[in-house]
Amino acid sequence: MEQLNTQLEHLKAQTSRQQALLQRREALYAELKELEQKERSLRSMQQAAQIDVDRLEGVSLSGLVYGIVGRKEEKLDKERARLRALAEEYHAVLAQQQLAQDEMEKIELELASLAGSAQRYADVLEQKKQAIKNAGNSVAQLIQDKEAQIAQLQLEATQLQEAIAAANAALCIADRLSESLHTAENLGMWDMVGGGLLTSVAKHSELDEAQEIISQLQQALQLLQKELTEVDLTVSMPVQDWEFLRFADYVFDGMLVDGVVLSKIHDLQDAADAAKEKIQTLLNILAQKDAECRQKQEAEQTALRGYVEEYAGPVC
Repeated sequence: MEQLNTQLEHLKAQTSRQQALLQRREALYAELKELEQKERSLRSMQQAAQIDVDRLEGVSLSGLVYGIVGRKEEKLDKERARLRALAEEYHAVLAQQQLAQDEMEKIELELASLAGSAQRYADVLEQKKQAIKNAGNSVAQLIQDKEAQIAQLQLEATQLQEAIAAANAALCIADRLSESLHTAENLGMWDMVGGGLLTSVAKHSELDEAQEIISQLQQALQLLQKELTEVDLTVSMPVQDWEFLRFADYVFDGMLVDGVVLSKIHDLQDAADAAKEKIQTLLNILAQKDAECRQKQEAEQTALRGYVEEYAGPVC
């Protein structure tokens, strides 16, 4: 047991150091990216300032103008001072880049030496945990209780993920239905103002597609209801039955019948929008439950690690 405790203490220190190095590496990545952008900007500003100095020193319109008013040397001094300041800032940025790159190289070397420490820590922790469980003492019982709680939480997490997947699938189908009905509604409005046979054909083709999508949505909602039951959630999301009086619409093609079809499309559009809203609300609830479940899992796993790490008694 003493040997296992020594190994755990050493490996825990290594994993803590590894995490600290990984965080520092991320910070250095961001710092180097910012310095690279600053270096490019300063290089561009230096080039522009050098052009201004060259123009004043040579034969140029700006040089002639400042020469005429007697301020050429004054302007040159200012531009040269600006160029020197930019050069100093540029070299300072290069120096910062070099320091950051040097530190990055050291971090990479140390991280390479610590590779696998997290897995070795987990392996030794598991070895010690099994030794304690084999001892059959009170701590062993605590460990078994925690493992049972973690397993239950894992089951809940799996069920929540399945419910989230089912809700996302249903939402995707509801979106497709809403788009199809919107197209059919536009065609229906055009049909009412004299769109003719071709418009009616296009409208009914869109309605046929929407009818197929409604069938898919009904199946998706049934699956969602099943998944919600497993996570102790229930919600009613009926999808209206489908009947468009297509025969009458073709034969009579009158304003009254067209109006009935358009009204039916509008009602189904409202139903699709209501289903989308309910599904999105469900997704928000499920996401919150999933986050809470993960937090509980982490808390229980932390407690379990604590039991194993802190135990220093006999294992037989």
